[in-house]
Amino acid sequence: MRHLLSDESQILRRVREADGTFIFTDYDGTLTPIVGRPEQAHLPESTKDLLLNLSRRKDISVAILSGRSMADIQSRVGVEGIFYAGNHGLEIVGPGLKFIHPGINIEDIKRIKEGLSFIVRGISGVILEDKGLSLSLHFRQVEESDLPHLNRIFFDFATPLKEEGRINIGRGKEVYDLKPPVDWDKGKAMEFILRRAGRKLCLPLYLGDDLTDEDGFNMAQGKGGVGILVGDNALSSAEYCLSDVGEVEAFLAKIWQLKG
Repeated sequence: MRHLLSDESQILRRVREADGTFIFTDYDGTLTPIVGRPEQAHLPESTKDLLLNLSRRKDISVAILSGRSMADIQSRVGVEGIFYAGNHGLEIVGPGLKFIHPGINIEDIKRIKEGLSFIVRGISGVILEDKGLSLSLHFRQVEESDLPHLNRIFFDFATPLKEEGRINIGRGKEVYDLKPPVDWDKGKAMEFILRRAGRKLCLPLYLGDDLTDEDGFNMAQGKGGVGILVGDNALSSAEYCLSDVGEVEAFLAKIWQLKG
């Protein structure tokens, strides 16, 4: 993996010469720094303005792909005219598009939430996030001494549900995701958006920082685009990396200026 700045002029040339560019980006850890609690991740006004300016270009499309719920990610970004994919792509909205994956049992998600809430109730620092179509168990603020106990009771609870075909278990940065048992991820959501938006021949760029973004990197690169990891992970399949959210904003600003 190379730092994007080492090949930035080449990538910008590809953007300039492409028939169009589709920017797919995660939210937490990519557009905003990772914070202790999910509700503390606020989008800087400068980044919001940049996304708005990019979305106004006829040859650029923008999509935010997040593990957050649709209502949450839309309210935090607040830019009209772009695509949003919440719950790791299980729900998607955008110009001329509204999609919820059909293979989801909402009532079962509610029952699983009740059971998981009960077993983790005594562990300080745990945050169980109900995202409607999925659940996230955050443990960033859990004491290190409590993590073995949390891991044990979580997997004792979740593994039988996975074996019964009721959930898929995902892992992110200090979070466990309990998702519906459907064959769907951010990469498939990205491909779906490209197809429905009629932008299959554009240059796709995918920016993300977490394990759940690996499918997006692979999809972008498989379509002749660019996968960009935000952070440092030698095991990532992304072709390039950026160091932090500041470098992400600077890179997107150069694309906007290039297209201007």
